[in-house]
Amino acid sequence: DFVYDAQGPEGARAYYDATLLGLGQIGAFVGQHGVDCDFEQNGSLELATEQSHVDAFGEQKRRLDAMGIETEILDAAALRKTVHSERFVGALRLPGPAILNPAKLALGMRRTIESLGVVVSERSKVLRIEPGSSVRLVTEFGELEAPQVVVTLNGYAPQIGLFRDRILPLTNYVVATEPLSAAQWDSIGCSGREGLSDARVQFMYLRRSADGRIVAGGESAPYFYDSMPSTGNYRPSIEKLKRSLLTTFPQLEGVRFTNEWGGTMAFTRDFVPSVGRLDGAQNIFYAVGFNGEGVVMTQLAGMILARLVAGDQDALTKLPIVDKPMPYLGPEPLRSVGVRLYEWALEALGTNPVR
Repeated sequence: DFVYDAQGPEGARAYYDATLLGLGQIGAFVGQHGVDCDFEQNGSLELATEQSHVDAFGEQKRRLDAMGIETEILDAAALRKTVHSERFVGALRLPGPAILNPAKLALGMRRTIESLGVVVSERSKVLRIEPGSSVRLVTEFGELEAPQVVVTLNGYAPQIGLFRDRILPLTNYVVATEPLSAAQWDSIGCSGREGLSDARVQFMYLRRSADGRIVAGGESAPYFYDSMPSTGNYRPSIEKLKRSLLTTFPQLEGVRFTNEWGGTMAFTRDFVPSVGRLDGAQNIFYAVGFNGEGVVMTQLAGMILARLVAGDQDALTKLPIVDKPMPYLGPEPLRSVGVRLYEWALEALGTNPVR
């Protein structure tokens, strides 16, 4: 919406096509290097839990049509042929998105770059970055200098003092069920293997894994005071997510959950990422604020960063997210209070505006 409002359908289409480059990059990488990450490009369904969402889909479709992107609105009857849940009253179908296992992708990327001679140093926590003609990195175990540095910490960037009042680290939690039987899958549908997410602000997303599980995430995105990262095991959010999945598919009552985890994301006030150079430091580059869309958007950001570091310019370095100022989010404790009040309003007032 930010790009559409600022540059109209043509500018929005250019940005959309750029994000598809990220998706295409994943597909090409998987094919070229034989990475098994369960990549399937089956499209997606955005699901309406109330009629206001269906009404909003009409405006979304109008904009997407103006951009030349094919979409389809499904009414409740058509949707239930695909997703057997009474919770949803319609859907917007998009043909482009894909599903994958991001952990398998990350591990495959690591193996590939290590085979090319890149050294990956895990558990080497950077405590601070000191700008200069040669950038100094202070870690827990030592110091080093580099002529150029790329910072891609996203929601963890505030831990080294970066973007503390520009990004909001929110936490995403995910659960996975045991593999479902054929009868259980028949009872809930999802045979098209699309990625599914609903249209509420505090939404749930889910997909069918390659080994027959439901993997579901979302439903809440807690903020921890002073931008602290997630512990990965916040029971209120995990239990809420499990309840929501069973509300969606009550026919799965009694299913066993075998895995649960969480991690920290980075959100900006306008829900748009930024890629560029740090102010006053021409040799420190960054990419931050992927707003929950990091799997694909980091691929695009990586392509942009490669060009910026090399000093090259092309259509990607001219995208509106490059060197884009991020809106101010306010100081603590006001930032934390604001998030809590917003969460309270969504829960207590039953307000679920479309994303």
